[in-house]
Amino acid sequence: MSRGLKRFFIICAVVTCLGLIAATIGYAAGGVSGMEKISDRYSWIRAGAPEMTDITLAETMDSENVSFDSVSIKGDGDISFISGNAGDTRLIYDEKAEAPEFAVKDGVLTVDVRDANDGVLINLGAADSTPQLIVCIPQGATLENIDISSDYGDIELHDLTANTLSIRSNYGDIDIADITYNTADIESDCGNITLDGVDSEKLSIASDQGDVKISGRLSGSTDITADYGNTDILTSLPESSYSIDVKADFGRIKIGSHDYGDTEHISFGSGADMINIAADMGDVSIGFTDSSLE
Repeated sequence: MSRGLKRFFIICAVVTCLGLIAATIGYAAGGVSGMEKISDRYSWIRAGAPEMTDITLAETMDSENVSFDSVSIKGDGDISFISGNAGDTRLIYDEKAEAPEFAVKDGVLTVDVRDANDGVLINLGAADSTPQLIVCIPQGATLENIDISSDYGDIELHDLTANTLSIRSNYGDIDIADITYNTADIESDCGNITLDGVDSEKLSIASDQGDVKISGRLSGSTDITADYGNTDILTSLPESSYSIDVKADFGRIKIGSHDYGDTEHISFGSGADMINIAADMGDVSIGFTDSSLE
């Protein structure tokens, strides 16, 4: 049997299985009219258009005078940080889902949407029901700690100051811009990581799949591990400030004006600031001051 014929039969089998599942659902629905009503009868099925609702932190806490100095976020959804009043922090989610945890506890904004889809085995919804969290930070405020653990969804942090930053993402892009921090620890299984205009004293990035692009003032230590994807760095500090160690198993290395081609390991410099990069598959580029990434 040819490879093309095998592929045809596999596709037919998959389509048949999907048809059987759809037929089973239709039979189980019985006399239920309308896809929207299936979810009401069977908790393990979610069907029809999501009914999104939103709530502000001020409404949750029943007070306009809301403040927090740390943030802890767990679960699924798109996350963004913007300037604004803390009480205007907003959570948008499907009201058919389990109500997420959304409150301030001991000065920590605590958001947990991990149970939003608990018990749902089949989701037939045609529209996006991904939760959205918009965190509002007063202008000039400094957060003690930002801790984000996300299964899926994009993460955006712009225009803020934090002592420590910890982000763990299974799937989704991470976009950080114009942020000052002492320590940042970022882990991503799948998705691009972009840091633009950051002021960093210690940065650690572990990326399984996706490009890593960083620009800003990178003092102290910058440690990057990238399994698959390109790594581009543009730092405002001069080359003489750094001790640099770069390993690239499959990919080109360019540092400043020097193109080292397919050289697997480059180590040089005696500066107090350090850049350490270990890349399995992908190009590595490090630029300084007014140099540009290529």
